[in-house]
Amino acid sequence: MKLCANAYKLVFPECGSFVLPSKQDVKIQLTMVSEGGRIGARGMFTLSILANDNPHGSVQLAQTQYSVSELDTNSLQNIRVTRS
Repeated sequence: MKLCANAYKLVFPECGSFVLPSKQDVKIQLTMVSEGGRIGARGMFTLSILANDNPHGSVQLAQTQYSVSELDTNSLQNIRVTRS
């Protein structure tokens, strides 16, 4: 079964420069599901972006929706990025 329109809330800390002076943690929380889905015990997790004095890339969520494969299944899940 393919679940559509799952919504993850992403909260990013303010960072005034491209060089992070210390590790930045981003809390990611599943806030709602549709089509019979449910939020389990792991509905929130932390993305840690390590400090780097010589950065070679960037983290960007340019699209408003992404599709990802759920572990241990063959189904694709949609992630909608909501900025607030």
